[in-house]
Amino acid sequence: MPKAAREAEAAVWRSTYARLPADTHPHIAATARHLVADMPRSSCPAALDLLLSAAAAWLGEIRSRAGHPDGHTGPPSVNNAP
Repeated sequence: MPKAAREAEAAVWRSTYARLPADTHPHIAATARHLVADMPRSSCPAALDLLLSAAAAWLGEIRSRAGHPDGHTGPPSVNNAP
């Protein structure tokens, strides 16, 4: 992103989000100083971590529901047949 656009975005974080009242926006107010500090950097690594964590949790849930010892959700393979 061009420097002018980064600076404008940082100014919005400082002037708007950092000043939201805690009674209507408690989570933003509680984390505003961190958001203002982190927003100039790319959020792609953090977003990717969140996506991968959610996918891993979802996969774990699917495996636990399947009831297979190895977590396999399909029919048993030849190697796993009784």
